[in-house]
Amino acid sequence: MHAHKLLAVFLFAVTVHAVPRRVPRAPLVVYPQRLSAAFNSGAAGVSCGTWAHCIQITIAHGQAGTVTSSNFPLLVVYTSSGVGSVMKTAGNGGHIQHTVTQSGGSSVTEPADLVYGSTAGCSTTYPYETLYYSASGTASGSQAGGYLEQYAQIPSVSTSVDTTFWVCYDASGVSTQQNTGTMAPSHVWDSNYQVVYHAEENAGNTTVTDSTSNANTGTGYANTSTLAANGEIASAFSANSNTQLIVSGSNVTATGNWTVETWGFLNGAQGGFSFFAETSAGGNIFMGTDNTHWYVGAGANGGSTGNPVTNSAWVHAVLTWDNTAFAMVLYINGSVNYSHTFGGASGLSNGVIRFGWADNVNYNGTIDECRFSNTIRSASYVTLSQNAEKAASTLLTFGAEN
Repeated sequence: MHAHKLLAVFLFAVTVHAVPRRVPRAPLVVYPQRLSAAFNSGAAGVSCGTWAHCIQITIAHGQAGTVTSSNFPLLVVYTSSGVGSVMKTAGNGGHIQHTVTQSGGSSVTEPADLVYGSTAGCSTTYPYETLYYSASGTASGSQAGGYLEQYAQIPSVSTSVDTTFWVCYDASGVSTQQNTGTMAPSHVWDSNYQVVYHAEENAGNTTVTDSTSNANTGTGYANTSTLAANGEIASAFSANSNTQLIVSGSNVTATGNWTVETWGFLNGAQGGFSFFAETSAGGNIFMGTDNTHWYVGAGANGGSTGNPVTNSAWVHAVLTWDNTAFAMVLYINGSVNYSHTFGGASGLSNGVIRFGWADNVNYNGTIDECRFSNTIRSASYVTLSQNAEKAASTLLTFGAEN
């Protein structure tokens, strides 16, 4: 699965038009290893409680920004160059005893006997969501390139000292799904998230799952089996179409503070306005490109940033709006690309969100990890997200298997 994407802007959209056409695939950049998961082998003499094995995972504080991030959805990837081998099933030479189909979030196979927690033994567990798992150790094909790719909610990520947590696994008596109830996938995403679309679907229908507790099911412009491509993280949606890739199922609140974020891949010059995200709210929210420069908008405010757009590469794009200060900030790959304070409010009303949309031209690219929040995500939050999810990340270090 691969990445694709007169103003190219990652956009939120209104209506879905099923346009049967052959879906192109974005070129896949292959990285020799995902360095985010450095793995130190050898016994550490730690008790894993009721689990046969456990590993401590360390988050590098120097990559977490300047402000502590709370209830943070952290991407954890297990690769062949790291601890991926032990996350295979026992029949494939690993230490996972049972698998189940995840209920809630993406409907994928996941290890049954695996949890995350604050200490060795994982007596206090964390919510998590699985995006991809290969029991035999086949990499996902995404930029992350893992055997197992999951999000775990970490209560607090410090910027002054390294934050540690644990993964506990291998229990022959645990054969049912563990991330249920308050540990369910929806609890990975705090209450400010209005929609989270992972774009993992590959089916003969247009349903796109919302991983939040809002169950704001999205709709693809065509059956997701025709959109599926390799993403930045696990799968993504890719097309060359003048309609939106994903439209949210119901209105989102755009009248106050908000943050829109996504990973996108533009295959090249778009020939016009093309958006990673846009809304049908009065005046609209725009985040994308005018074919030459990044282009943003919040109702009556915004326009071209004057900063050159990035084509033919995965880009992490985040746009925030402060409805009190009338201030807008665009982050590209974790750094501020554009910021401006306007003379008045946006004038936005509530509306549906469209991801991957173009204005009278074909949107030629790929969209992954589409999210909208009714809060302003901090610069540190954006930095941490970028450092966790980018290819060749060095954010995480895996300790010894106990």
